Amino acid sequence: MAQYQVMGKAATAQGAASGGAGAMESKDGDDEDEDQDETMLRGRLDLAHTALTALDATGLVRYDRRTGALLPTALGRVASYYYVSHTSIATYH
Repeated sequence: MAQYQVMGKAATAQGAASGGAGAMESKDGDDEDEDQDETMLRGRLDLAHTALTALDATGLVRYDRRTGALLPTALGRVASYYYVSHTSIATYH
């Protein structure tokens, strides 16, 4: 079974701020681009966390909030194969 990893908020934001992969360097010494990039990164991580929490609640994936580990479930595979939404699964699950 495949296991995926979702990067934690603090580690990702710290990596971007310290010049890690994905960090934007300012050409004129202005930190505005870096601040905007960090804000956008946090927003995307919050969106991913919210979506994964909803999928975990319906049993479509197993998501460990502490480590960011993500595991698919058999129900999730069937739902994705037949294009069944998580709201429909929540109704019957």
